[in-house]
Amino acid sequence: MPVAGRALIDRQLEALAGVGVREVVVVTGYEAGQVRRHLGSRARCVVNDAWRTTNSIESLHHALGCLEGDAFLFNCDILFDRAVLERLEEGPDSAIAVDSRAAREEGEMNVRIDGSGRVTEIGKHLDPAAAHAVSVQLVRFDEAGSAMIRSEVRRLVEGGEGAVYPTAAYGPLIRTGSLRAVEAGDLPWFEIDSLEDHERASRELGRERPWDASR
Repeated sequence: MPVAGRALIDRQLEALAGVGVREVVVVTGYEAGQVRRHLGSRARCVVNDAWRTTNSIESLHHALGCLEGDAFLFNCDILFDRAVLERLEEGPDSAIAVDSRAAREEGEMNVRIDGSGRVTEIGKHLDPAAAHAVSVQLVRFDEAGSAMIRSEVRRLVEGGEGAVYPTAAYGPLIRTGSLRAVEAGDLPWFEIDSLEDHERASRELGRERPWDASR
């Protein structure tokens, strides 16, 4: 999907390259062939054939063999400035980007944060009135975090819970106080879920250098 003349996934790949990421795994489902042809040799593709009936935790389950060491995880519909990734890399442990300036709404990925900046709860079930921020849905795991996520995703999916979001697997990180919240509300980012979202993002990118999603 082009946004202001350039494919959204290309913008993501360039942002990753800008912080030194050289190995990218893309989990495909709908129109998998189209995505694979577009990417060529720039990323490894893993297919979730059950994309019609499962959620993104099932897609992550398909790529668990690649989730090792330091790793970023995010969805295909997030447009972001490279600076968000840079902030996630500033600390030594696992971190998730959040926006405390965004309106908290029912059904959004809301986040609760304690006084030390650690995530205490995350999910679309969370009461907006009790939330401190909205997830930008960009996460960086350190080596220990990747190991915990691999174990929990396997437990959930192999236990028949393939219809939940990957955030359901963040429990061990949250319980051990190992997931930092990194503020990104002062940086531009978009979740493109609708035509209206797409039009808004295209307008912002079309302005004279308001931000650079591909630096």
